[in-house]
Amino acid sequence: MRLALFILITAGYLGADCIAVEGPRIYGRDLASANPAFATLPPAEPIGFAPLPPLRRILGLRDLRRLAEKHDIALGEVADVCFVRTTRKLSAVELRPILEQALQQESATVEIEDFSRYPVPVGKVEFHLTGLMSSLNTTAPVLWRGRVLHEGGSSTMIWARVKIAVERTWVETVSSLAAGHPVTAEQLTIRSGPGGYLRVSPIASIAEIVGRKPIRSIAAGKTVFTAMLSEPAEVERGEPVSVAVEAGSARLAFESTAITSGQVGQTVLVRNPTSGRSFPARVEAKGHVSVAAGSKHENPKSKNTDLSSGNSRIAVRR
Repeated sequence: MRLALFILITAGYLGADCIAVEGPRIYGRDLASANPAFATLPPAEPIGFAPLPPLRRILGLRDLRRLAEKHDIALGEVADVCFVRTTRKLSAVELRPILEQALQQESATVEIEDFSRYPVPVGKVEFHLTGLMSSLNTTAPVLWRGRVLHEGGSSTMIWARVKIAVERTWVETVSSLAAGHPVTAEQLTIRSGPGGYLRVSPIASIAEIVGRKPIRSIAAGKTVFTAMLSEPAEVERGEPVSVAVEAGSARLAFESTAITSGQVGQTVLVRNPTSGRSFPARVEAKGHVSVAAGSKHENPKSKNTDLSSGNSRIAVRR
């Protein structure tokens, strides 16, 4: 029958000096170092779990006697035994190379403003980008959360408050950009220099932005990110488009006007220049749409979708 030990956990125990345990468990060798009477205990026999700082674990007199009886140990007068986890304190010298390596950017510099000052168990110090807050500002410190991973799979949370500077190139607005209006090159400028850490890099080329439309208004002096802009449409509302129609072996091509905007593969509405009626068409390329007679692109509101232009006419009957 497994020996049941009553273990008292306390952060304010004021008894005798505690025995430091490096791993997650207390073993027979640890108890023997506290009391020579237990020197005959198997060194690798588990006694209990070691506490995490700042807690202490106390093995009381009753438990010591039960353990002695189990192993036929003659036990005289004994006192409670206290165990703590072996700890150490972090330093900026230790943390800086770990943080710089975690950034994975050669041009980045890290200035540590503050960090966890409390004792932590012995283990591997880890910082990942998922624990770092984004910031455009290089002068304002940001919080970076990490952990000390120790034996047994458990971990202790740590943190550092840092200033990060990363050399980069980005596009910045020189005037406000209106939502839904194409951006012109005159509204943008290129900037280069140190910037804070960003999870998503800003756009670095004006050519990537010109002609695209902001999803929301963007004020002057703002860094431009891809998420701020709508994807460019191959067919824009109000622009002329070339319509290609197929009905069996028959082919028809004519010019029309887009009523709605769309990207490749999407369906847009196009106005017939002769009848003024609208019909759906699939976007194939920049300024080009297609209609397959008898396909799902027919106008569901009409039994006879009129795709005529000039002297040419194809009627798609349902």
